Amino acid sequence: YEGKEKRFFVGFAPKKGWNRNSYNDNSCGWYLDDDGLLYSQDDEDSRPYTAPIPDGSVIEARYDKLTATISFVVNGVDCGVAFSNVPPVELFPAVSLLYNGSSFRLLPPQ
Repeated sequence: YEGKEKRFFVGFAPKKGWNRNSYNDNSCGWYLDDDGLLYSQDDEDSRPYTAPIPDGSVIEARYDKLTATISFVVNGVDCGVAFSNVPPVELFPAVSLLYNGSSFRLLPPQ
């Protein structure tokens, strides 16, 4: 992630309910933001999870269907389970950038 004004969300969203022209952070999906806070459609809003994420960071989002959990790895450091009891719906990787000039690159799994 890189950008002058930080504000991003990365995580997973179900296809149903996603709105590409809207702020989906607490209405559709499960996300980590640049301040290290968690947001979800399960009424989670700004829950502390990890330290603020610096520019140039590599963020890995993990969804474990068997354990119904979502977790994140930031710059090689596993931050632990972020969300549990994730419903058994088909999820897709999701990224939301809120300011012009921000960028995000999707990398292939290692």
